[in-house]
Amino acid sequence: MNLVSQRSHTFFNIMALKLGVLLGDFAILISSGMSVRRALAFNFASACTAFLGLVLGIALESFQINSYIFGLAGGLFLYISLSDLVIILKILLLID
Repeated sequence: MNLVSQRSHTFFNIMALKLGVLLGDFAILISSGMSVRRALAFNFASACTAFLGLVLGIALESFQINSYIFGLAGGLFLYISLSDLVIILKILLLID
């Protein structure tokens, strides 16, 4: 497979994934009582942060700090998921 074909497959795979995530986020915002216009605005603002991450990633690429960036991202994912888990566990312990 040539490079252009490989990159186009990667592009369409990422776009399909992103479309599903954006539609899911939109559905959650609508079901929580937000208006369609406000949900679209929040979805757009959320998508714009990806471009900020792109610019930051390109700017930091020359410093060869990929391992630190991956460590920070992994740590943030763990922090968010575990802090949510702790709250749920506290609620479940208070019920029992």
